Amino acid sequence: MYLSSNTSMIWENSANHISIFLTWIINNDLLSKIHDENKEDILKVKARKMIGYEFLAKNYDMVLSREDLSKKIVKFVDHFYEDYIDMYCNFIENNSHKKVLGISFSWYDYDEISSNIIEPNYKTYINNKSK
Repeated sequence: MYLSSNTSMIWENSANHISIFLTWIINNDLLSKIHDENKEDILKVKARKMIGYEFLAKNYDMVLSREDLSKKIVKFVDHFYEDYIDMYCNFIENNSHKKVLGISFSWYDYDEISSNIIEPNYKTYINNKSK
């Protein structure tokens, strides 16, 4: 019973980076139209009553694919996501002073990472794309 009671926490902690990124995608209306049926859960994420990990588990069966993303963001994700992982790890360890693999989702970390890492990189991508 000890292992199974911790399994959910282990999965959630190991998926924190995608939870933050998916929460940002949802908050910026960048899911594909196939998720129009998940409006209630999308609104819960936007209201901070559900996190990206929970949305991923409930609506994606823990698999996020290109088809789940708006066409507007797919190329950005292709371009940015690998760098995002490094930036996420650096932020958690150096700014939050936490261990990457032992961290649960927090709205504070979400706000910091989305505003200082994801958003500026997305704006740069959009600006470079329009040139």
